[in-house]
Amino acid sequence: MEFKTKITRIGSDALKAEDQMIVLFGTAVTDEIAEVSLGQEFIDPSTQKKFTIEAGDSILIGSKKYLVNYVGRMTQENMRSIGHVNLIFNTTDNHLASAVYLDGEMDPADISLGTIITYAKS
Repeated sequence: MEFKTKITRIGSDALKAEDQMIVLFGTAVTDEIAEVSLGQEFIDPSTQKKFTIEAGDSILIGSKKYLVNYVGRMTQENMRSIGHVNLIFNTTDNHLASAVYLDGEMDPADISLGTIITYAKS
């Protein structure tokens, strides 16, 4: 099964190559969170409550594919309830409870309004 979201908002401080992290939230966020995050909404809203992801799955940001190495224990609950996840690239340090750790480096140029993120089962 695949879960697809679309980028609906890009905060002014959300995409920095040196951070190698993307913070994603659904539509209801404070102004402070909006500045440092991307907004995402499920293309098929009925799939949000069924969201699952695990190590070995993949995430496509546009056409760039990343392998999932680790999934924090709160990730699925946060995605199902508020559309929140942190995508952390190219590191396995400090496992955050609401994060997905991915192989590869994030390039901010790959992300724009309307970019599709596909969370794909292996």
